Amino acid sequence: MFALDISDEKKIRILEITKKRKRIFVQGMGEEQVSDIHEIPPVLQKLVNETTPNPIKSRKLAFAIPEEKTFIKVIELPKGKLETLQILLLEKISNFLPYAPEEIYWDWSIVDKKETLDHYDAIFVAAEKKNVDTYLELITSAGFEPMLIETEANALLWGALNPLDINANIEPTMLVDFGTVKITIVIFAKGAIRFATSIMPAKQSTFAHDDSASMQNHTDELANQIKAYIDYYHEHLVHPHDSKPTIISKLILTGAWTDIEKTVSFFEKKLKLPVREQPKIFPLKPTYITALGLALRGIYEETGKM
Repeated sequence: MFALDISDEKKIRILEITKKRKRIFVQGMGEEQVSDIHEIPPVLQKLVNETTPNPIKSRKLAFAIPEEKTFIKVIELPKGKLETLQILLLEKISNFLPYAPEEIYWDWSIVDKKETLDHYDAIFVAAEKKNVDTYLELITSAGFEPMLIETEANALLWGALNPLDINANIEPTMLVDFGTVKITIVIFAKGAIRFATSIMPAKQSTFAHDDSASMQNHTDELANQIKAYIDYYHEHLVHPHDSKPTIISKLILTGAWTDIEKTVSFFEKKLKLPVREQPKIFPLKPTYITALGLALRGIYEETGKM
């Protein structure tokens, strides 16, 4: 299974990896610009044969739905049998989504089964069928078989935490992914995505290009937005039953930039949080973060382990 990332700047990236003894090896990687998503089938057919260092032979792939086209929410459910909870969720969908159940694809899983609580915490994920079906039709018409559909937010986490160990007790983390069109923000805590959103900056997010006053104002504004999301999480999304506060303890920066050291230093001073960049995996560029996460997620799906 290889990864297909359809980015917001209408660029498709594909990646196939293997993982041996906690090391990642790139089998094939490549990217190409498209002017419209309907160009994806012929471009994808061509690109799999031109990846480096090796062409991709698999016809099975994983892809992600953009963050702004998905819905992720942690909800409380009464303790009970999974079949009963599934029916209860189906009845509640219209309470937090402006869609009828038949208009969406949705899934859920329990992320917290503490015996001391009178309920379960569950993560609910949904996307409009029309958006998902568009991608499915493009991929299958090119002769490929979609085996895994992920949210962009979760794919980013898998790539940034490298890999996301679902059994690990990962400290509360905010991830900020800088694309050339949008900036995606994800908060992960206590085994689940607690918050995800996308913002469209006034300037493109590769803001480290210059030191002008206008660019400084832009970075200040962006830092203030990020700080506002952190405050919102602490005020509204921290679980009241936690034995210790799930305060965000670090920030990970991923995506496209020209001066990562300057960017890390700026946010550390502005936000007063430990900040680090995403792990480097040669020869992958930072823009491959979503594709990397999809590929790692695919390995876990196929083998059940990392």
